[in-house]
Amino acid sequence: MTGVQTCALPILSQTMKIRWIIIFLLLFINFPALAAEDEYIFVVRDGDTARSLTDRYLVRPTAWEMVVQYNYILKPGNIIKVPSRLVDKACKAFIEVIYGDVFLKAAGRREWKPAVQDLILREGDTVKTGPNSGAVVVMGGGATMIMGAETEVIYQPYSRFLTGPINRLNILRGEVETIITPEAERRVGYEIVTPSSRLSLDGTRLRTKVGYGGETRLEVLEGEVTVDSSGQRSIVGAGMGALLGEQVGENE
Repeated sequence: MTGVQTCALPILSQTMKIRWIIIFLLLFINFPALAAEDEYIFVVRDGDTARSLTDRYLVRPTAWEMVVQYNYILKPGNIIKVPSRLVDKACKAFIEVIYGDVFLKAAGRREWKPAVQDLILREGDTVKTGPNSGAVVVMGGGATMIMGAETEVIYQPYSRFLTGPINRLNILRGEVETIITPEAERRVGYEIVTPSSRLSLDGTRLRTKVGYGGETRLEVLEGEVTVDSSGQRSIVGAGMGALLGEQVGENE
């Protein structure tokens, strides 16, 4: 199949039970107990120092002193808890909700480990869900990605000349529902990359499904999506879908 074929019919079969459970959990965690402070976490990796972690994640240099009060030990593999008010959320992605079996493969590693809720993802980290499982990945700036069962994605942020930082999710297989809140002066762009397409999003609600052969099916529920596939660019609006078959070349 070549190029972009659009249609007005709903395309994707949905695992509705899992999706609604995840949405319920997402709504639930937005109302924490008043006595508890929200926390994010990150994992110390080889070569990390207090300075590098402060520059990467925290709002100011002195914030590290408060983090030390939470954790004390800087050692690869340790889980570091950080009050959310101290985290620089711009151009970051977080595992907000875990349902069932969800796993993480750290960038540059081969082994899979159970994912941890509220984990800050690094560039190149891969998240996958098992059967009857799901997860919610939230990106700083107003983007929510609801991962269905048996889905695998890579977080790949980058910066583009002139347009600035891009939060990108590479869907290797499975089904993802993406919600991008409209914003008049958005400072961070959003993209979804699949083996057969690149999707540019802004003020969009979108369902994307990638098969094991790399074919991509998408359904735009709100807003519009710019689709680059097989050397062609198309705009797919609300109520429309697209079937994308051939693999694209370089992601950038």
